[in-house]
Amino acid sequence: FGGEDAIDHVMYCIPYGTTNGGVDGNRSWLAYALVNHPRSVYNHFWCGLSSATIHEVGHNLGLLHSSQGDQEYDDVTGMMGFSIYQEYGPRSCFNARKNWHLGWFDDRSIDLTDSIKTSSWGGRLVAFVDYKITAPGDVVLIQVGNLFLQYNRARDFNEGTREYANRVVIVSSPDPDSTRTRLEAALANNIAISTFSYPNFDGTGNDLVFKVCNQVEGPKFDFIHLSIHVNDAVQSSTCDRPLPVVSQSPSVSPPNNT
Repeated sequence: FGGEDAIDHVMYCIPYGTTNGGVDGNRSWLAYALVNHPRSVYNHFWCGLSSATIHEVGHNLGLLHSSQGDQEYDDVTGMMGFSIYQEYGPRSCFNARKNWHLGWFDDRSIDLTDSIKTSSWGGRLVAFVDYKITAPGDVVLIQVGNLFLQYNRARDFNEGTREYANRVVIVSSPDPDSTRTRLEAALANNIAISTFSYPNFDGTGNDLVFKVCNQVEGPKFDFIHLSIHVNDAVQSSTCDRPLPVVSQSPSVSPPNNT
């Protein structure tokens, strides 16, 4: 086959009975992979479980772990948290920082890092599962400094998200170039937590405020009316302002189901 350099990814499925190489001789290791490298390795049945294979191939694609609190694997809104034994699932994707790195939604992504310092932002945040039917002006991913957010709609290829379904999930990275993340907030307008304030944004001493103004869930198209502003003496929430008019005609070709 020309060696590993000739192919994109190589998955090694190892029969049960091998050890983890440590002094404890543990035979119950799950899997491991090299970051930005084609190789991933699996112990026995974990080779056939998507929560393990997608996680490890995620490492191959440059993705690091997703944490919550002080637990390195506890953000399971996407597949870079801990793996579980489940056949044929879960159907889930990645959090906003990971999706930003992969570039799948680049034409529906915006970086507000600079503009938010002088003016607030309000608009439609569309579920990434609905990317194929979005229109110019719709937003799927948002970056603000080291914060990344998306609408974690539990439907289609993300119907099995294991946490914070149908909420705006905000994660942070140690720096904007890292794919290691920590879950910061999960917002929705039909629960008590609809606003999140991130302290001392960009060293200004002012909070960066995210607010879900309204949440529209329909059978074909879902979006969040979202407001983002710096809590200074100038900016304020955009929830009372009308949303920009967006064409309903998709500009992304729908998938070919034939």
